[in-house]
Amino acid sequence: MTAGDTRREIRISIQRGPRITGRLEDADTHEPVHGLPVAIQEIVPWQTEPNVTTENDGRFTYEGWTAGPNRLRVMPRLWSGERVRTKFTEDDIEAVDQDYEESYWPGGSDLKSVVPMQAIPGAALDMGTIRLRKTAYYRAHIAFQAKGCETGRPYQVKVAREVPGRKIPDGEKEFSAACGQDLLLLGLRPGSYVATFQPKNVPAEEEQWAFVPFAITDRNAKVTAEMRMGSRSGGTG
Repeated sequence: MTAGDTRREIRISIQRGPRITGRLEDADTHEPVHGLPVAIQEIVPWQTEPNVTTENDGRFTYEGWTAGPNRLRVMPRLWSGERVRTKFTEDDIEAVDQDYEESYWPGGSDLKSVVPMQAIPGAALDMGTIRLRKTAYYRAHIAFQAKGCETGRPYQVKVAREVPGRKIPDGEKEFSAACGQDLLLLGLRPGSYVATFQPKNVPAEEEQWAFVPFAITDRNAKVTAEMRMGSRSGGTG
C-alpha cells in the first residue's frame, strides 16, 4: 500500500462444519443395517437436517451440520417410503409392519435418555456401532366422511404425534385428501395423535376444519373424521 491508501487487508477463514460417522447393526443378527435414514436434529430450535442413508456396510457419514447441541436421529425405512394410501384392501387395513425402531443418540431409544452432542466446527466425531432392534409399526384407517363438506373437495391433512409440551411430526409429511375419501396411514408407533384437516383454496370465513385425536396402542386404529359447517370439529378414534 502507498501512503494515504485507505484500503485494508481482510482475511476470511472458512471452517467446514462438524463431521460425524458411525455404523448401524442389527442387535440380534449383528448384520449391518443398510438403507436406513439418519439425520442430525438440533435441540434448540427443534429442527431436523436433511437425511443421509446408511450404505451396504451399515456405515453413514454426516457432514456440514450446525455446530452446537445436537442429537443423532435414526429412523425406520418405512418413513422414507409410502406413508399414506388412498387405495387399499381389508388385508392392508389389518396388516402390522415390522421395522427398526426410531432412536436418538448418544443415549438410547428415546428423547429422555439422549445426551446432547456439543459439536465444534471442523471436528470429527465417530459414533461407533449403534445396535438396533425391530419393533411393530401400526396403521390407522381414517374414514373421511362427506358430511358438512362437498364430496371431492381437496383438503390438506397433517398428522402429528403428541409429545408433552410439543407436537412433533412423526416422520410423515403433509398430504392431500378429498372429502369423502378414506385414507390409510402407515408407520405409526404407539402414542397419541392428532389429524388436522384444512380445506384448500377456500375463503377464511367459509373454512371447515377437523381436528381428530386418536390413539395407537398395540393394534391398528379406525378413525372417523367429519366436517361441520363453520366449525373445527372433532372425530372418533
